[in-house]
Amino acid sequence: MTTSAGWKVQELKLGAFHWVDKAEPGNYQQQITKDGCHFAYVLQQGGEIVVGLDGKSTKRPGKTNNYGLVLSPDGSRVAYTESKDGKDIVFVDGKRGQQYDFVHALAFSPDSRRLAYAAHDGKKSFVVVDGKPGPQFASVEGESITFSDDGKRLGYIAVEAEKRFVVVDGLQGPKFDNVRYLRFSPDGKHVAYAAEENSGTPEWKSFIVLDGQIGTKHQGGNTNSPLFSPDSKRLAYATGEKQTGFVVVDGQAGPEYQTPPSLIVFSPDSKRLAYVANNYKPKMKCFLVLDGQAYAEYDLIGNPIFSPDSKRLAFTANEKGEGNYGKNFVVVDGKPGQKFNQGPRQLTFSPDSKRVAYVTIVEDGGQFTVFVDGQRVGKDFYETYNPTFSPNSRHVACRAFDEAGEFFILIDGLPGPKHDLIIENGPRFRADGSLEYLAVKDSILYRVILTPPD
Repeated sequence: MTTSAGWKVQELKLGAFHWVDKAEPGNYQQQITKDGCHFAYVLQQGGEIVVGLDGKSTKRPGKTNNYGLVLSPDGSRVAYTESKDGKDIVFVDGKRGQQYDFVHALAFSPDSRRLAYAAHDGKKSFVVVDGKPGPQFASVEGESITFSDDGKRLGYIAVEAEKRFVVVDGLQGPKFDNVRYLRFSPDGKHVAYAAEENSGTPEWKSFIVLDGQIGTKHQGGNTNSPLFSPDSKRLAYATGEKQTGFVVVDGQAGPEYQTPPSLIVFSPDSKRLAYVANNYKPKMKCFLVLDGQAYAEYDLIGNPIFSPDSKRLAFTANEKGEGNYGKNFVVVDGKPGQKFNQGPRQLTFSPDSKRVAYVTIVEDGGQFTVFVDGQRVGKDFYETYNPTFSPNSRHVACRAFDEAGEFFILIDGLPGPKHDLIIENGPRFRADGSLEYLAVKDSILYRVILTPPD
């Protein structure tokens, strides 16, 4: 079988697909890898827990507590929690683990080899890493559990005597009134986070702590998440004081605006920095700031992205003009494109940096259309998601569905085989240029591979 674009279709049957309608009300969880190629679920059926991964499922007596399911980034491992006799039990790769009063925030490392989670036993909280409980505290902020990109380091935020602090690789940092946004550098060598002292008082200060060293203190609690550059050598963050906002890069404050900037992004080569800033007096205006200079000005600006070669910049923008919402468009290399009543979204560059794709609605009340290089590609459909370029930058694919509720992959604007469902986040291009995604037909999960004719 081939698609209308000449791509060869291969459908590999994985097994039965269990959706929420197969579970008791309120007892279904699912997880999907970022590339959409692996799908896991846990559901309750009577007195049994059903755990599924890529179409293969197992059953065992028990009761799921309806939280805690986590799927490893590579899609090979599943962990979840079960409730029994008032305790939470962790199951990893089908094997029973530890039991505690309460368990939450399960997280696999980026390399999928390690598992960490927050646990509470008695009056103390702690983080369990690779099955080993760590130091105990009054409480642990489970959602702060963070692995370094290589999976070798781990950090989280803990609380004692109403003071917060980070714990990195088992070592406790200094205590502050508040701590937020724990981040590792991409190379795993550096740790940064935002902290506050004298919170809620006239002497309220916020600042970034980098590798244990307190940086410049700013009035108020407006210091936001630190951002490392891809090469791990630079650090940027947004903050504010005395009714102003600005970005600090490499320890140097940038131009001031009336609110703290947002959407900070480094270029892939780490040499350039862009962000969005706002002034609201005498009227609301947004600025795209590039390398410390105002690069563009519109009523609204969103989603700035650099091209893979770091030479190009694109973002979405809005000009109010007439009507309630004004006109929306994409700006590439400083040049605004076609204007729409409803805004473009899911902006992306091709791997060779030469092409740009996005999804938008051309007409009021209309359906979604893929635009590539400023031109409409194919028909409108009820919904389209996440356009992605092939490794050679020649093809564009995205997930879509029509008014009949049938799902399919659009390749260069042409629909592929239809299914009852295509799992979110897909499709993904493989290195050889073929497309891969998970699809459901007649309650069966398939791995679909589309191979290009060229």
